[in-house]
Amino acid sequence: MSTLWLSNRYEVLAERLVEAVGGARASLFDAESVIVPSAAVQRDLALRIAARHGVCAQVEFGFLAQWVWRRIAQRLPEVGAASPFAPGALGWRLFRLLGEAAREPAALGSPRLAAWLAGADAPMRLGLAERLAGLFDHYLTYRSDWLARWGAGESAAEAGTDAAWRADEAWQAALWRRLLAELGLSGDAHPARRFLEALAADEAAGRPAPAAPVHVFALPAIPPLYLAVLQRLARHEDLRLYLLNPCREYWFDLVDARRLARLALRGRAGHAEVGQPLLAAWGTQTQDQLALLFDETEPAFEDHADYRDAAGDGPPGRPPRLLAQLQDAVLDARPLPPGSLRLAPDDASLSLQVCHSLTRELEVLHDRLLDLFAEPAAPGRPALQPHEVLVVVPDLAAAAPLIDAVFGTAPPARQIPFAITGRPRRAVNRCARALHDLLALLAGPCPASALFELLQQPAVARRQGLDDADLARLHDWFAEAGFRWGLAPAQSAIATGSGSGSDEDADTDPAPATLHHSLDDALDRLFLAHALPPGLGQAYAGRLPAGEVEGADAAVLGLLWRFARQLRAWQPQLAAARPAPQWLALLLEVLDGLLRPLDEEREELRELQARLREWTAQMQEGLGDTPLEAAVLRRALEGLLEEPTRGGVPTGRVSFAAPGSLRGLPFRVVAFLGLDDRAYPGSTRPAEFDLMAQRPRRGDRQRRQDERNTFLDLLLAARERLILSHSGRSARDNAPRPPSVLVGELFDVLLPALQGAETPAGRAALRARLVAEHPLQPFSPRAFEHGGDPRLRSHQAEYVRALLAARETAAAAAAGGEAAWADELAAARGEAAGEDVPPADDPDDDRGGPGGPAPRFFARPLPPPGPAWRAPDLATLARFFRHPARALLEQRLRLALPQADAALRDDEAFGPEDEARQALAHHLLPAALAGADTAALQALAQALPGQPDGRLGAAWRADELPRLLRHARRLAPRLASPALPPQRVDWAFEVDGEPWCLQAVLAGLRPDGLLHHAYRAPRVGDRLDAWLWHLALCAAAPPGVAPVSRWIGRDAAFRLEPCADAADQLQTLLGLYRRGLQAPLPFFPRASWACAEAGGGARGQAAALGKWVVDARRPHGESGHPALRLALRGIAQPLGADFEALAMAVFDPLRAHLVDDDGAAAPAPGDAAARPEVAR
Repeated sequence: MSTLWLSNRYEVLAERLVEAVGGARASLFDAESVIVPSAAVQRDLALRIAARHGVCAQVEFGFLAQWVWRRIAQRLPEVGAASPFAPGALGWRLFRLLGEAAREPAALGSPRLAAWLAGADAPMRLGLAERLAGLFDHYLTYRSDWLARWGAGESAAEAGTDAAWRADEAWQAALWRRLLAELGLSGDAHPARRFLEALAADEAAGRPAPAAPVHVFALPAIPPLYLAVLQRLARHEDLRLYLLNPCREYWFDLVDARRLARLALRGRAGHAEVGQPLLAAWGTQTQDQLALLFDETEPAFEDHADYRDAAGDGPPGRPPRLLAQLQDAVLDARPLPPGSLRLAPDDASLSLQVCHSLTRELEVLHDRLLDLFAEPAAPGRPALQPHEVLVVVPDLAAAAPLIDAVFGTAPPARQIPFAITGRPRRAVNRCARALHDLLALLAGPCPASALFELLQQPAVARRQGLDDADLARLHDWFAEAGFRWGLAPAQSAIATGSGSGSDEDADTDPAPATLHHSLDDALDRLFLAHALPPGLGQAYAGRLPAGEVEGADAAVLGLLWRFARQLRAWQPQLAAARPAPQWLALLLEVLDGLLRPLDEEREELRELQARLREWTAQMQEGLGDTPLEAAVLRRALEGLLEEPTRGGVPTGRVSFAAPGSLRGLPFRVVAFLGLDDRAYPGSTRPAEFDLMAQRPRRGDRQRRQDERNTFLDLLLAARERLILSHSGRSARDNAPRPPSVLVGELFDVLLPALQGAETPAGRAALRARLVAEHPLQPFSPRAFEHGGDPRLRSHQAEYVRALLAARETAAAAAAGGEAAWADELAAARGEAAGEDVPPADDPDDDRGGPGGPAPRFFARPLPPPGPAWRAPDLATLARFFRHPARALLEQRLRLALPQADAALRDDEAFGPEDEARQALAHHLLPAALAGADTAALQALAQALPGQPDGRLGAAWRADELPRLLRHARRLAPRLASPALPPQRVDWAFEVDGEPWCLQAVLAGLRPDGLLHHAYRAPRVGDRLDAWLWHLALCAAAPPGVAPVSRWIGRDAAFRLEPCADAADQLQTLLGLYRRGLQAPLPFFPRASWACAEAGGGARGQAAALGKWVVDARRPHGESGHPALRLALRGIAQPLGADFEALAMAVFDPLRAHLVDDDGAAAPAPGDAAARPEVAR
């Protein structure tokens, strides 16, 4: 007689199994089979067996479908060791059959399917084949009667079945018959029926059964076909079933309230009742499974039950916690009438955290876990350990980066050991990710950023012989040589269609034959830069050199050339159709040539190679020697790499997993995050041709029911605490958002049942105790208030210090009367009314938050600069005034602000770009000034990298070359006279009682003055630079040089007239430099120029705010610079009176001497006497 063990506790069943596995055996060589539902359960049982017996040996773990087929193959010699209906191989068979049906539209007898196949490409057919393989796998185990009738040429339709169902059945039945014919099988395809007949014959003949017992442990669902096999095996073998049953009462007549109402309307309510509403609503899958088990197999089993009350889990002498009361209500199928549950004042066993985003949910969870780990041990309750915590998230792939960002960056004092388990193979296997990225790269346009990211992967970089410095050099070379996308011109021409252009295109511009943006073109330019001396200014083979390639750089360039050659060799091989064995050989060859793994990467590579061999074996079984198109292989391989490397397993740390990965395993703390509306249960619908979904039966696995039952299992698996969390508030406007329907159902049942919930006020108070509403920001004062809600408490001490400093800053700001500034800033933001303006408490804004302004970065000025700082040169002074805040941080504090590398661009230019203009001027202006003719300039222009190709490039050059020539003609007279020798000048000043010295080297002097030029429109920084050098020229007054400075640009020019008080102006600016080395100087070139140009006052403030504010309409406002955000942190009024005074002090003299290109003077500055004095 076989045995059935039932319990509501996983650990009870596991204990029974561990005892049984350790029992006496007929032979030491007999292995016991343990059938498990998941890798997580397998890992847990193996550890429990090893802990009890010292080792887990001679125990074969497996999954039900594979084990059943293996037993069938052992008994029936004609059955192969591997099932031909395994979804992997079956999908490839169906893919080939669908391809044949596409060529024979009438083959399956479905005009609708024939029309779809006619318009579908091969990857689309593969997608359909994979879905059909999953459907047929379900039909085999849940609708074997349908397949038997289909195999016999009959229909499974019942009376009253609609025409759409019959139409879908017709083509699926035809496809199934073609599949059977190909496999040489009879109508009853699955050999389970013959196996059952063989077992019956064995039993009748008295043949001995295998001696080793078989354990089937905690399966959440057993398909009817396998249930019949287990029933037959149980009659003459030692079969032991261990099943989780959440309820010890007879609960198979329980239905949820809505279903009961529907049944009552149809007169079919019978003995149905609601009973325990959560069990009835969420436990349908387990209910159907157990009902089928008792109906079909009960006579064959000797059943035992061992149920445990959750009330006994709590500390002795304490009333049961709310979570335990709820679990016991489920155990007893007990309804929850009003007042039946008690919530103790210190009961936090069940809670709902309401946040503004998943990131905040993770931050809140981190703080709550720190609270739990800090709780001391108590009698009967040891201290909580990380491995006793499970965190589940519906979309684990999307949440994984956020989990790493929150839990992985905590300082050592707040570190919590954690692991994310059950992620896709591509996310955890670095070799798989490299293969995926390579295939995507070579199948597409080969963008520069993707190629560089592939090279950055450590195993790839090692294989190519590149270190970090080499990669940085390659990044610069790609940008300088104009590499945007495409390995070779031929590839790019095919991708863009330019290779089939007309003769007119070729006559207009031969660029499509070379294409300036491909990797081959970039390599040619880099080799020219290495081979030729710099500054030649000559084109070779239609190309100009690009990049700085000197000395040892040639080795790196050679490595890049070798890698590019390898990519070009792989590209056609990976694009050609080939049979499965050849694909395997090619993929293994690619892995060998692409990767040089070390340490853990070696194991990852072996795992990937083994999976590829298994996968291509399935492909060959389904396709035979039929060549497979490259696009189909990439589509299938992408699906393979998106599979989890293995199911989620317990990790020994805080485990983050998908909801079903660790289903059933008990944990002291279970946290379920991301319970948003429609996130869980998901809204995925079955395929429109899923016949099972249209005619369901009891015991069918339906995704929505499965997810609801999983939620119930997780609720029952929490031994001490269940933490639920969802994004219940909008991060933009704080509007409420609904939670998952499961959370709503839970609280609809729970709240009315609590003592004290008889009145609306009492219910609201109880809800407030169960639901914690968290602020948007982790640095909110609510998280640190003395005596505040402990559920909101944060462990981030740095925020406490910041908030204390913020209070002092806020008090000082209030005393300074900064309300007017706040009004002005609000008005400036209001100009973008109706647009998508970020809220004032933007989570990316580090200048302040819900608690008020952030603490000042400069709480007090730095000490005055010492003697070493008192002799700057004019170039240093010019850099300072271009960005005073950055100079203060970098020079005085030695604080290097992080600057991300300029991102590589993947799209070629389609119009005028500043970079292309500057490159044009850099290469062509010297030749134009030297008198080169238009044809020579045109040839040089065509040889430049990074410019538009084809007609666009020709049109751009036709427009830009005349402008460049005009610019050269304006410069030529000014450059005609030779430059005078450089002159060094020193000035001694007294600044705030300290001796200062200013040094300058005046170069490029000519009799008519000082000349600056750039091929662009003048910027504020250009005016500042020209003014500083002009002051030095006027103060030095070198003989034979006119005290005039000129700046000539692409379409504009200005000059600066002689300045009589140049030395005094330099002294003023030097004083501002001294002040700016001690504290942030309220001088911001763009905003200050706008203020001065508008004449100051209210108009000046408004103009300055237009350049200063960052919002949706002005994303590049000056205040967004990282140096300003840091240096001005805590300063609520940066554009105050001192800002205006400084703007006028610096720019009024400049504007007084500024004359635009046509000789007209700039507008006269306002009355300086009416403006505030500048504080030095």
